[in-house]
Amino acid sequence: VFFMCKYGFKLIGSPVRKCGKDNKWTGTQPRCEIVDCGPLRAPMNGHVIGNETTFHKIVRFSCNPGYKMHGYPDAICQANGEWSNTVTCLLVGLSCGQPRDVRNAEYKLTGTGFNDNVTYTCNEGFTVIGTVTKRCTAKGEWGGALPTCMADCPKPSHIPENAFIVNEKERYMSGERVTFKCKPGYNQEGLATTLCFLGDWNIMPFKCEKGGCGDPGLPENGAKVGLSYGVGARVFFTCKLGFNLKGSPSRRCGEDNKWTGTQPRCESKTVSFAERALAEEAFRLFYYKLPLSTLQKSHVDINSGSNSGSLALETLALIEAPTNGSVIGNETTFQKIMRFACDPGFEMDGNPVAICQSDGKWSSTVTCNPVNCGSLDAPAHGSVSGDSTTFTSRLVFSCDAGYIMSGSPIRTCLKNASWSGTQPRCDAVECGKLAVPRNGTRVGTLWTFPNTVRFACDEGFELSGSAVRTCQADGSWNGTLSECNAVDCGPLPVPMNGSIPGEATVYPFQREVKCDRGFILRGSRFRLCQADGSWSGRTRDCGPLATPTNGTKTGSLTTFPNKVTFSCDEGFILIGSPLRSCQSSGKWSGEQVRCEALDCGFLATPMNGSKIGAKTFFPNQVLFSCDEGFELIGSARRACLSNGSWSGVSVICKAHDCGPLVSPLNGTKTGSLTTFPNIITFKCDPGFNLIGSPKRTCQSNARWSGQMVSCKARDCGPLTTPRNGSKLGSLTTFPNKVHFWCDEGFDLLGSKLRVCQANAIWSGDKVTCQARDCGPLNTPLNGTKTGSLTTFPNTVKFMCDEGFNLIGSRNRTCQSNGKWSGQQVACGARDCGPLPTPMNGTKIGSLTTFPNKVTFTCVEGFNLIGSSIRHCQSDSTWSGSQPTCKVRDCGPLPVPANGKMLGLHTTYPSDIHFRCYKGFNLIGSPTRSCQSNAKWSGKEVSCNAVDCGPLAAPMNGSSVGNLTVFPNIIKFICDEGFDLLGSSVWRCSSDGKWDGITTTCKAVDCGPLVKPLNGSMMGSLTYYPNHVSFTCDKGFLLRGSEVRACQANRTWSGMNTRCE
Repeated sequence: VFFMCKYGFKLIGSPVRKCGKDNKWTGTQPRCEIVDCGPLRAPMNGHVIGNETTFHKIVRFSCNPGYKMHGYPDAICQANGEWSNTVTCLLVGLSCGQPRDVRNAEYKLTGTGFNDNVTYTCNEGFTVIGTVTKRCTAKGEWGGALPTCMADCPKPSHIPENAFIVNEKERYMSGERVTFKCKPGYNQEGLATTLCFLGDWNIMPFKCEKGGCGDPGLPENGAKVGLSYGVGARVFFTCKLGFNLKGSPSRRCGEDNKWTGTQPRCESKTVSFAERALAEEAFRLFYYKLPLSTLQKSHVDINSGSNSGSLALETLALIEAPTNGSVIGNETTFQKIMRFACDPGFEMDGNPVAICQSDGKWSSTVTCNPVNCGSLDAPAHGSVSGDSTTFTSRLVFSCDAGYIMSGSPIRTCLKNASWSGTQPRCDAVECGKLAVPRNGTRVGTLWTFPNTVRFACDEGFELSGSAVRTCQADGSWNGTLSECNAVDCGPLPVPMNGSIPGEATVYPFQREVKCDRGFILRGSRFRLCQADGSWSGRTRDCGPLATPTNGTKTGSLTTFPNKVTFSCDEGFILIGSPLRSCQSSGKWSGEQVRCEALDCGFLATPMNGSKIGAKTFFPNQVLFSCDEGFELIGSARRACLSNGSWSGVSVICKAHDCGPLVSPLNGTKTGSLTTFPNIITFKCDPGFNLIGSPKRTCQSNARWSGQMVSCKARDCGPLTTPRNGSKLGSLTTFPNKVHFWCDEGFDLLGSKLRVCQANAIWSGDKVTCQARDCGPLNTPLNGTKTGSLTTFPNTVKFMCDEGFNLIGSRNRTCQSNGKWSGQQVACGARDCGPLPTPMNGTKIGSLTTFPNKVTFTCVEGFNLIGSSIRHCQSDSTWSGSQPTCKVRDCGPLPVPANGKMLGLHTTYPSDIHFRCYKGFNLIGSPTRSCQSNAKWSGKEVSCNAVDCGPLAAPMNGSSVGNLTVFPNIIKFICDEGFDLLGSSVWRCSSDGKWDGITTTCKAVDCGPLVKPLNGSMMGSLTYYPNHVSFTCDKGFLLRGSEVRACQANRTWSGMNTRCE
């Protein structure tokens, strides 16, 4: 049974109910409820009149004073649950002003009023990024973010050697790529593309190298994938649907500069439905499982008969750069790593490193989210508008009426997660200082909005102007100039038959009353104008009138017939008589006066917010704030103004918007509201598991709770390739398929096609490949057989007994046709053949057939190298190795120091002779022979120097040197005062004798001294160190030295001696 509701009503319950086998209706009982459009938000600076929100109900809009309506004034609740229209309340004379300039761009205006547009155009050589048109909004602001003009790039100058540009032109836009291609005969290495970014080229490694294997060719009706043709490069081939690939599906360029495998070709065939499915699977595996590189470097060559060409593998790239980000790296094969990077102003969500896994998928993906600069508070006496705090977002600040902004009125979220500009503040407008009136006083020293100053006059003076003046939002004082004028007591009535000279009637003047001649004065002769505005003396007085609170009184005279006028301060209404006269009865005319404050009316508390302040009359204020998760739009502070209206604009609390969430691939999401505190739930399609948070809540910080959601296909687990068979298809996730077949010679048991089902279980039965049977084989006479399995492709091995050769096929294999390969086996005896006798040796044994042996020996002085015994083995070869007799070597002998060695050979029976150089004696054996035991005869040789014996030092001298062996020397030196005679150096000769003349030290001779005249001399020796004494005869005095000594320098000491 089907149910439906009338137009304007919605169905709650099951639209279709079916009678089940249990005689009960499925689903729930339906009902029809009238469509409710929900409360309609009042336009900013306006109101909504009417509170019925169901189908066909009407509400009406109205705008605040000073604003005009833009749009139809009535809205109707429609059947789709939405209101027919909304309106905007525009400030009279609204203008967005001149738009901001964009660097490297010009703009054109249609006007600066509401809904007018400005369109930006980039200068030549620049490309626009972003929206080029902005509209003047009801807030008096140009809506949307400013566009950016990014510099173009000229044609790249860095063209690699032996390469050319495929898409060559004179200029390229920012973000556009240039593709290089190598000239014929050269092979590509590296990335073939380069990116234009902000006027510069992002150069990647690329070169064209000569050599390699060259182009392997393209099969007709096929495709080829490969990056280069250099050594080590690999190229893959496949055929179109309806064609079979013959030859090698992949070829590698070898070290010999040749392609491995055979040249592939595509042959036409008739395609059945099953084969079509298989071919499609093969094509899909080919494209998605190859170790392709990224979009920047991958390409496919396609040959379709007459239609051949090259196609960029945009859809085949295995990894994509995140929006507002990039991928670093170009190797995309198994276990290779790619790194993600986000553009300035964006932060990464996810693992920055992705690894190519064995299933051909990358281990991770990332998103680049704009950085969040955090919320900014509205300044005191001001407000802030803007609902986003992420990179490039703008917040606009404004001050309440009566306040002037200092700081930045617009702040932009920068790429470093900080706000541009400085924090604004709203300073009160200054109205200027008010003077103190003469003969009066002033109360109040603050001259800024919304402060007040009160004035009063001294006794006897009354105020003219405003008693209270308030600093207004426009920087001017309300009211009029305050002055203190002397109280006027009014005219004095002139008595009949009398006069009052003079005209002054103000405080503190005095008047004299005079009577005409013949008349007598009754009453006061002198009348004084008093401070209370009355004349002294006798007169009718109505008594004082009070000045109303928040008002002023003009006139202070309370006597008949004076008048008093009343007025109220701005923001207050006068109740009572504005003019009262003192009547002849002594009573005031009219009614008592009071000043009541103007009432600005009730202000509603915003939904999802609160307000502080309940008084609605001048000059009270109301403060508004929003609950957590909501942003205040409008004026946070509103004051009841003197004109009976509220300052600022209406307040609403707008929920923070977390932004849209994308439905996961192979899944769905429930919920479309993205504002706080809404919830979006996710569900995956059958066969897929949910990764991430199944429920995500928009939080008060404008961010979604939980983690990003993806739907990962359920994995049925690996299927083993049947032994002696193969499978096509490596993907084990839902809903992939795997095809099986058996090798030639095997029959398939089980399901040829198995599908991974939504319940993560493979369909069908396990596959096995059963081998064919070739039957038993006989064991040969004088031999054995190894292997009892007779099914394809088993092998039976034959061996002959020791001493027999195998005739026929040693190995026989059961073939796919059920027959044994090879020929029947027989066993015959074996002969190892003759062995030669080694030189300088002997051989014992002459039989060369299995299992005989031959023994070898060497003569004295020779060593046997190889096998001393060799057996004829069952494989017709001799055991061991062929022996030789090698002469024994005694090894090298050292050459003695100071000697030489004669003879080069160190093998048996060679001799070595030794000799010592002249001056050295040989110690040991002068001749040594290499003996048959490989040892040298005799003793080790050394050459010792000849010793000349000790030498005695001469008397009165000394020797230098103590070595007495050849060829050392000893030096002699004499003491001071002695001369050396003979050899000063003695050398030990090779004959063992000292070479030199006998050495002596002779004292030096100072020569004879003359005996003085008239004196005598004692001492006749004149050589060192003797001395001579002098004396004079009696009567003579000795002049000079009395004693003189022979010195070492061959001179006499002292002075010449004489006797006087």
